[in-house]
Amino acid sequence: MTDPVGPLHPPATPPKGGLRVAHVSDLHILHIDRFEPWRFVGKRITGGANLLLKRKKAHSTEVVVQALEQLQTLGVDQIVVTGDLSNLSLDSEFAAARQIIEAHGGGPERVSVIPGNHDRYTYGSALRRRFESCFSPFMASDLPTDPDDPYPWVRLIDPGLAIVGICTSIPSPPLLAVGRVGSKQRDRLNALLRRPELQGRFILAAMHHHLVPPRDHTPRGELMHGLIDANDVMKDLLDNHTDLVIHGHNHQHGFTSHLRPDGGTMHICEAGSTSVSHHRDDHYGGKFNLYDLAPDPKGGKPTLARITTFLYRNPEAGFTPWKLHEPPFDGPR
Repeated sequence: MTDPVGPLHPPATPPKGGLRVAHVSDLHILHIDRFEPWRFVGKRITGGANLLLKRKKAHSTEVVVQALEQLQTLGVDQIVVTGDLSNLSLDSEFAAARQIIEAHGGGPERVSVIPGNHDRYTYGSALRRRFESCFSPFMASDLPTDPDDPYPWVRLIDPGLAIVGICTSIPSPPLLAVGRVGSKQRDRLNALLRRPELQGRFILAAMHHHLVPPRDHTPRGELMHGLIDANDVMKDLLDNHTDLVIHGHNHQHGFTSHLRPDGGTMHICEAGSTSVSHHRDDHYGGKFNLYDLAPDPKGGKPTLARITTFLYRNPEAGFTPWKLHEPPFDGPR
């Protein structure tokens, strides 16, 4: 099953004076440098079984490398990775993911990351902040953050962009992959979004879990895999003039638009899992997104000019344009 689309020919560069942001997600880099049985207890037992039976065959490090290298040819200014860089929250996986990003995507001045549920897979990995220890340079905030908790962070990118990183990832029991932002982080998020340094900028919020359930989620699936405080976080972002929310988690394409109280529109977009090497349904195939921001001729904040989703085809063709969203976007909910 595939989504019917015609030939797509997105511009080779972003609009003049604008920015192009790439969105990759759910890399699921597998790298176990040595087997230590005591690390494979609790949730890693079920996760390891799923990895051996299913995930290892679906996700490819080579496809991730091909995506990052292709982005070098597409005039990208910034790359945002919305979580699940690892499978089991192992130090060796984090180190391998960082090496791949630095070698093929770029350094912290060009790449931003946030954790997914697989990056805080166990209570021990979350408590010891293994993800943050490895990727702290890629989450360095341009404004002060809580010394005890780096989320949310913000990167101010000229001209006129603010990338806000939100952590939705919490350790959960086996078979669950729920997320939560939490009241304390929400308080910090509201304060951050109201700071004068963000006013007049296009606000892009990056998180791992979704705010709007994907098309294939049942109520039971949402209880097992959803964001516990999604409604509260949605209200916070809408009330504070957020323009675009990007996320991962569901390994599928998604796009919705939502009316803000100020009359503007907030778009929510998921690309899918960038590392998927094959799937019979293109909706779940390996993908990345490009977001083109155009300058306002009157000197206001940039606007979203285009979203292009690229789909992985094969090693020879790499990723090719698959879906294109342009104004006027779908009507807000």
